Amino acid sequence: VQCVCRPTASFPSFQLTVDSAMVVLLLASLALFLWKLHLPHYVVFDEVHVGKYISFYVRGLFFLDSEPPLGKLLYTGLAWSCGYDGHFSFSGIGQDYSGSLFPYTVLRLTSSLCGACLPVLSYAICLELGLHPLAAMVSGLLLLLDTALLSQSRHFMTHSMMLLCALLAVYSVLRSQNTAHRAFSFAWWLSIGMTGVFLGLAVSIKYVGFLTLLLVAAIILQDMWQKLPDQTETLTSLVLQTVARVQAVTSIPVIICLTTFYVHFAILKFSGPHDALLPDELKQTLVGSQLPADQTLYRDYFEIAYGTHVMLQRSALSVQDMAARHAESVRRHSPSQARDDTMSCWLHSHADLYPVSYDDGRNSSQQQQVTCYPFKDMNNWWIVRRPGSSSLSLDTPAQIVKDGDSIELVHGTTKRLLNSHNVAGPLSKTAQEVSGFVNNTIPISSPTMSTVHV
Repeated sequence: VQCVCRPTASFPSFQLTVDSAMVVLLLASLALFLWKLHLPHYVVFDEVHVGKYISFYVRGLFFLDSEPPLGKLLYTGLAWSCGYDGHFSFSGIGQDYSGSLFPYTVLRLTSSLCGACLPVLSYAICLELGLHPLAAMVSGLLLLLDTALLSQSRHFMTHSMMLLCALLAVYSVLRSQNTAHRAFSFAWWLSIGMTGVFLGLAVSIKYVGFLTLLLVAAIILQDMWQKLPDQTETLTSLVLQTVARVQAVTSIPVIICLTTFYVHFAILKFSGPHDALLPDELKQTLVGSQLPADQTLYRDYFEIAYGTHVMLQRSALSVQDMAARHAESVRRHSPSQARDDTMSCWLHSHADLYPVSYDDGRNSSQQQQVTCYPFKDMNNWWIVRRPGSSSLSLDTPAQIVKDGDSIELVHGTTKRLLNSHNVAGPLSKTAQEVSGFVNNTIPISSPTMSTVHV
């Protein structure tokens, strides 16, 4: 449909072209994708994960995720602008949204609008490829009637966002090809610029968007290869076009990705649910971290003073040791022992006590349990104390632990003294029990103290 306005003395002429098939496809998509978005009124499928991350963003709690942050950041901005305070628990699929401040309908509307644009974009891409309008219409209808796409788009997940940006990137690079006869014009620069922008958005929403980057690169290389025999194009022009397009699809996505992660880290300032998996250097930068307040992380780990908080790690065996242990275990027919010896863990304790007796009838000391824990935790911290001293703080000036010194290790949270005595351990009748001594004011005999070897 074309509408032409004739020029007058006060109004210039213009021409408006409307593709009626595209309008029909868009209206059908909107009707199908937006129908009764408020149903169901409970958490569906991956909404439980996306919603939980939105709550973390609103509250500023640091977390780890397997996907880039842009999609969830966009949802967070919408939720925050609607007054969401970040306190909906998202405890599981099927949790009722009723009575909460979480604007799930607004977020579903955003995802559905992205999905509703996909059939229209498929139609437009087919036209750019030179296909017949009927074939383009069929491609749009196939996406419109795809129930999997419809189901994902009607819930606030990041799939439809990523697909929208990916198809826009493909459409933009095809537009840049079709305007190549006007190379370096405003329309050409706009097309290649938007290609880079949409590629950056796609990769910043889901890592699978990187496949779109490879597709766009292949389209650009094929176009340049086909133009090499063209006598109307100079070699200099082809080289400049190639450089400009490659720069657009590499530098712009990198800038968008880096900016997205900068915003991500700027928002998440508080200690969150995944602190146990973070390195100590990062954990100490978070507000509310459970690291000891007087603990400073140094690049030089060779000198330890009395009063220092330390974490003691049992490192995994080397490859040679593992092979030797495996051969020995095969000879003794005890492979389980070999598997245990390869585990890396941290010396750990907590407030629980050993049971009065074990299943085999043996008695314990009923003192505090000491274990080997494979994850970083606040209960892995121990304080280095001078034998006979009651102080748990750093001396002024600091007294460095030297080779051959005897030390005591006091648990950082329960203040129990690391101890071993002539009581069989819980897992072996021949190994001594290691425990947290219940009353650390009672002196311990020197053989049970730890000797430092540097």
